[in-house]
Amino acid sequence: PSDAYQASHQLQDGDVILLATDGFFDNVFAEEAVSIVNKELQDVASRDFEELRSHVRRLSRRLTDTARRYSMDPRRVSPFSQSAKKSGESRTGG
Repeated sequence: PSDAYQASHQLQDGDVILLATDGFFDNVFAEEAVSIVNKELQDVASRDFEELRSHVRRLSRRLTDTARRYSMDPRRVSPFSQSAKKSGESRTGG
């Protein structure tokens, strides 16, 4: 716990918080995740609670399916492989 990253942020209506493990972020770039979130939730403001819940479920599935699909591509230039390269290691995939 003492090594955990801690931060404070001011949130506004409409903000989305994505909590995920390093396994997700090893395979999906932040920009890709933001694009998926924006596409899935682009017009949810006018939705009732049940429709919003359905959108969030679909978004969660899409995010996890994307990370899984990317993790299985051994040639993908992933956040993990980019970080490894900066450390002098030659790694591929997530």
